[in-house]
Amino acid sequence: MSFPKYKDVDLFEKLEELDIQLLSLQKELFSLQLKKMGPNPASAHRFIHLRRQIRHLKTKKASLVSIK
Repeated sequence: MSFPKYKDVDLFEKLEELDIQLLSLQKELFSLQLKKMGPNPASAHRFIHLRRQIRHLKTKKASLVSIK
């Protein structure tokens, strides 16, 4: 699995779409953190990918908010 690119975030033009995607990624990250505590730990690279995607989305959201 390759790292997510910032270009992938450019697909979201509306703030609502961005918020929905951001919320789903945060939920997925939370569930991975819960799995990490259990007997079958999640792979570490998935944490890195999710955190990176969340950072990209927050950056895009900040740029959209500053434009409006």
